[in-house]
Amino acid sequence: CEPGGEGIRTLIPSGGMPEGAEGWPRALQGDIAALKVLAGGGGGVVAWLAANKILGVVAYRAVDAKLPLPDSWQSHLRIEGAKRLLFDRALGEIGRSLGSVDVAWCPIKGMDLASRLYRWPEERQVGDIDVLVAARDLGPARDALTAGGWRARCSDERLRSFVREEGYNVQLVDASEILLELHFRFWGMIGEGFAAEALSSAQPDPGLGSSGRRLAWPFAFVVAAVHCWTDPAPRAVRQWWEIQRLSEQGGEGMASRVPEITRRWGLELPVAQAAAVVCELWPESSCGAIRDGLRSHLRMPERIVSSRAARRGPDLLGWHEIYLARLLAGRLTRMGWRAPLRRLWDHPGTVAATTPANWPWWRRRSMAVARNLGFFGGRQG
Repeated sequence: CEPGGEGIRTLIPSGGMPEGAEGWPRALQGDIAALKVLAGGGGGVVAWLAANKILGVVAYRAVDAKLPLPDSWQSHLRIEGAKRLLFDRALGEIGRSLGSVDVAWCPIKGMDLASRLYRWPEERQVGDIDVLVAARDLGPARDALTAGGWRARCSDERLRSFVREEGYNVQLVDASEILLELHFRFWGMIGEGFAAEALSSAQPDPGLGSSGRRLAWPFAFVVAAVHCWTDPAPRAVRQWWEIQRLSEQGGEGMASRVPEITRRWGLELPVAQAAAVVCELWPESSCGAIRDGLRSHLRMPERIVSSRAARRGPDLLGWHEIYLARLLAGRLTRMGWRAPLRRLWDHPGTVAATTPANWPWWRRRSMAVARNLGFFGGRQG
């Protein structure tokens, strides 16, 4: 796809792109002239590429073009390669542990996309491991992983209560302090049964052990499209590029299958908006069919938010705005009206996890409220 022109400037935060970085879309496609400009752009360009999580991809495009790599690019690849060796080993251990108790599972988000959208491990930074299991298998899965050397990140009873009542994953760490998020459902915006449907449609992958699976491409697309809005602005270029790549890898059926799944779960607004951003950056993207197939199904509150986003740009569209529009539109959600209230009044488990344990409870609650109101680096987006 030919990258967009002025649309790139409107989607990347103003002032956030240093001089010399403008050719990043062409560089992702292997354009030698653009790669040379980026390689000679200095520390500001390197920092921007790293912040947008595409430095590894660009570096390997330069390798393909037989261009010399700056020292900073080589250092980045070495660090990411070493990290991925640890993460891949941990994923193999997870597969063996879950396979030993015959628990069906699949990697989701970063570790899944890293294996299916990229040629080399160093191209895709990974910060943790996300794994999906059925809700009924959460206990056996956690027990098997604990026996394999993983331990709970936090054992506070209030946090365990939060996980049961409102959360969507259990956090474990191994001896190397790698974080594993064991998902048994998804974010509060998504209905309760979505995770079970995604897992049941996943295909076995022998490379993941006896019980490992891979999400079907349409479900991987929907998960990526919804997940991008959970991150605070400015959102990394990699998020949009991965959604574009998912639309390509999934084949022709994506244009019908993604809207079908999206409409069944009432996720038209976040998925349509993600597809729209991708189309601004890559106008010929097959995401256009997905965008158009969903926009006509938006309800009035969602149309208002969609129009505002088109005027202001995606980095001024927050998770809470999407969530509220969907609530007003009567869409299916798991958390319902509790989610907006949690922006001020956290579940006790969240307070316990984010405040010092030796403080009296009134002080911990006050700190949580102050943070949510915007003090002390409060919630954004």
